[in-house]
Amino acid sequence: AGEGNITIALEKYFPYPKPSLETLPAGVAGDVILNAGIDEHGKIAQLTVVHGLGPAIDNAVIATVNQWVYTPAMKDGVPVASVEELHFHYERRG
Repeated sequence: AGEGNITIALEKYFPYPKPSLETLPAGVAGDVILNAGIDEHGKIAQLTVVHGLGPAIDNAVIATVNQWVYTPAMKDGVPVASVEELHFHYERRG
């Protein structure tokens, strides 16, 4: 690895969140967007909701994403903390 050699964190275990969409009106679609802080061990260290669809849906997504495991980002061959933006799209069919 040369100077400044950086690789991004990659998901190893990442079940897709499947919240109940009962709180959304029929026909409504939207996104839950999270900023995920990933520590140097590949664990979720922090999740912040950037855009949500309401507490019931947002909390279900957060609960699932908190289980995710990553291969950590690397800088010059050393694991480092990183941040990723995660997007989840949901639509309640009517």
